[in-house]
Amino acid sequence: MNETNEAKTQWTFLSGLTDALRQQPAYALIFGLSALFFLFGIGSGFAAVVGKNPDLWHYAFGGLLASLVAAVIVVWRVQPVVPSAIPIPILSGDSTLDEVLYAIHQNVSKANKFNNETFRDAVLQACGNFLATTADWSEGKVVAHRYYNDLLLGFYERAKESVFSTSIPSYLSAWQGSLGEQMLDAHHRSRASITRVFLFNRRDEVGRDAVGVMEKQSKAGISVRLFFSDESKGQGFEFPTDISKDFTVIDRGEAIGVTLSFGGDNLAAEWYIKDEDRKIRFEGLCKSLLRASQTFPQFEEWVKRNKPVQP
Repeated sequence: MNETNEAKTQWTFLSGLTDALRQQPAYALIFGLSALFFLFGIGSGFAAVVGKNPDLWHYAFGGLLASLVAAVIVVWRVQPVVPSAIPIPILSGDSTLDEVLYAIHQNVSKANKFNNETFRDAVLQACGNFLATTADWSEGKVVAHRYYNDLLLGFYERAKESVFSTSIPSYLSAWQGSLGEQMLDAHHRSRASITRVFLFNRRDEVGRDAVGVMEKQSKAGISVRLFFSDESKGQGFEFPTDISKDFTVIDRGEAIGVTLSFGGDNLAAEWYIKDEDRKIRFEGLCKSLLRASQTFPQFEEWVKRNKPVQP
């Protein structure tokens, strides 16, 4: 029984060793050379003892030393060297952004090695477009297209003090969908005070859907107001023609977003960061809208006194 267990143990060891060497051919060569020189050294040492020949000890030592040298040489020549990590240069001061910028630099450098003029022109044109985009960034301006929603939600959620925004009838469907829920959730997480002015031309344009949206936001703690352009003219205020009627002001001008277009893939907005000139102008516009608008409760009282809301 003991002989059987011993044989089984030896077979398991040899099987594991064989598998390991098969997976790493370099180590198989190391093992072979080292074993050969090791056996030569042992044989020379045994011959030196039996034959009483002291000179054979030199061969024994040489064989053992050769087995070690063979192992070192094969590892050095065959084993792949893991390159040390290249330090990423400090470009912006933001480690995450620096990694992305450095990766862009590396990719463009690799693209240039293909040595094809047409391909190079395409890459150069794309880089030129990217350069123009970064020129806007350098002035604190970003145009959002595909990531319009993500940018808007990010500004809403990170607002520290206040959010002042307008909403036009074309945006009513957004408030009724999943995006509307996400915006309200972002407002709730930010804990900033929210004021939203819904813009209409006349009072009779306010339908039940619009009232439902405004009522929901009012119950969520948002200061909801209504602005009617036909009535504001009598108060000496007209909405500027050169400013989009759908805009957002974050933290009193820290960030200002202006919607450029609506609808599906055409949805786009411009955002300005710490633009002092726009900050002053939009601050005045917000104050004018507050004076020329009325609160949602005031509108509800008017509805009760005058007429039902149109369907």
